[in-house]
Amino acid sequence: MHKPSLQAAEFRPISEEKFNALVAEQCFGLIVKPQLPLNQSGQFVGALLMRDMETDLVVDLFAEYEDEYIHFYWHSTA
Repeated sequence: MHKPSLQAAEFRPISEEKFNALVAEQCFGLIVKPQLPLNQSGQFVGALLMRDMETDLVVDLFAEYEDEYIHFYWHSTA
């Protein structure tokens, strides 16, 4: 059985710049914001936008670097 959140995912390829911009947008209200790019040492391979604010109150991103994977997830109960 698939989860509804996975079924709603778009899996659109995005650039590293778009990935970092979306992370920055969701972290704007934090007292201590993450330093971007989130991976400063590895070579960027690719990223996917799975969900964004256009479709739900969720931002779900996945990025691959040569030395790690980053999954960024933000949601609102508003």
